Amino acid sequence: RRAWLSLMIVAATHVQAAAPYASPTPQPKPELFGAGIFSTAHDDAHPTFTLDGNTAYFLRNSPDFRHWTMLSTTFRDGRWDKPEVVPFGGQYNDADVFFTRDDKAMYIISNRPVNGRAHSDTDIWVRRRDGANWGEFSRVDALASDGDEYFPTLTDRGTIYFGSERPGGKGKCDLWRAQPKGDTFGAPENLA
Repeated sequence: RRAWLSLMIVAATHVQAAAPYASPTPQPKPELFGAGIFSTAHDDAHPTFTLDGNTAYFLRNSPDFRHWTMLSTTFRDGRWDKPEVVPFGGQYNDADVFFTRDDKAMYIISNRPVNGRAHSDTDIWVRRRDGANWGEFSRVDALASDGDEYFPTLTDRGTIYFGSERPGGKGKCDLWRAQPKGDTFGAPENLA
């Protein structure tokens, strides 16, 4: 699971015009994005922007790729702030942020402890917003396995797609999906 050496982004027409990287038309070729902020001598990867485009989350790998830290930065006064470790991060491997379109839930992967017990694989975690305040992260137990989970992505109808190295797959890391079931999900289905 090698990450990119530097982040690159091409502006797309669906990005709000007020966003710091917006362009009224698609750009003809990729440009280095956020030199010195997102694109550094470190291994910076997996960027996700908040729905308004003004805050970005990304991870920074350790040189041996055994630990990664989630950082965030906000666009203010015409420039990106210096990235800082997110308030909920730094101790565990947290990555792969996904915001639901209604901006009421934030999904990540993490190897944080479950019920006070440490474990090494990454599971999918969620925290929900109540008004302006975010709650605590909780593991999505219905999707957890003995293998690593990666890149949770939800459709507007609540179906979740994710990568997983769980037993029962057809390759090392397969694509899986699970349908919403109340406030959680049904059994994951292997998509190979």
